[in-house]
Amino acid sequence: MVVHAAQYPWSSHCARIGEVELPWLDLEEAYLALGATPAECRQRYRQFVSQEASPLETALIRQGVSRNQLIGNAAFIDEIELRLGVRIEHRGRGRPGK
Repeated sequence: MVVHAAQYPWSSHCARIGEVELPWLDLEEAYLALGATPAECRQRYRQFVSQEASPLETALIRQGVSRNQLIGNAAFIDEIELRLGVRIEHRGRGRPGK
């Protein structure tokens, strides 16, 4: 969609790094935990967003997207299945073996 989060018109990125002010924007607990001061939160958020995914992470994401499946460990997948009441985990084709 865009090369950088700041280019996306509906992103809060510019507000989170202090380039624009959006008085209605809620600051989540995770964002506030990034630092002791607003400046430290902005700096650490900028660093976090600028990180690149490893080739292994990129391949995992692409595989998940192409298969339309969740990406995460077994506990995460189990939790989502429990909340939705639907089995999501990727299973192989055909009948299960006896």
